[in-house]
Amino acid sequence: MKEAFDRVIARFTGKTNRVIGELLKQSAEIFDLKVEGFAEVEALTEETKLYYIFGEHSNMFIPNATNLYALFLPKFITGPMIMRVMRKKVERDLDRNCGRLRTDYNERISKSVKVFKNLFEEKFNSAIEGTRLVLTRVIEKREHSEKEAAEAYEKLSEQVKALESARESLREIGGVAY
Repeated sequence: MKEAFDRVIARFTGKTNRVIGELLKQSAEIFDLKVEGFAEVEALTEETKLYYIFGEHSNMFIPNATNLYALFLPKFITGPMIMRVMRKKVERDLDRNCGRLRTDYNERISKSVKVFKNLFEEKFNSAIEGTRLVLTRVIEKREHSEKEAAEAYEKLSEQVKALESARESLREIGGVAY
């Protein structure tokens, strides 16, 4: 069960790392942004509440019929009877403990999937937040550049006007046509 879970997690981790790798490549090319992938496969959580129960609780006031028969009847009669009773008890105990084991694995797998999902979301949220920050910086730089360009254009326009005015003044002074 653990090996099957590890294979499934390895498959999802591999896919996630490929997606994050592509995201890294794209973001590094465009935004100079770094995102980490999953370094290792998350294993099935070791935390367990599993316990096994063997046998039944004996009641000291009510005697066990099989034990009474074994005391008074010959072995060739009680032997097969005891074996049938023991097989039924073992089968019942096995079923009961298999149910406990199944429930334990189900809980452990659910916890491990939650951990994996949280890590997965954390990685992608980190990438999204990093991309947002870079885009915000790019927009701010662009607005700043547009503002600087507008200011430079205004200065150049003023200088052109000043030069045209100077040229007109020179024309008037010198009476020369340029």
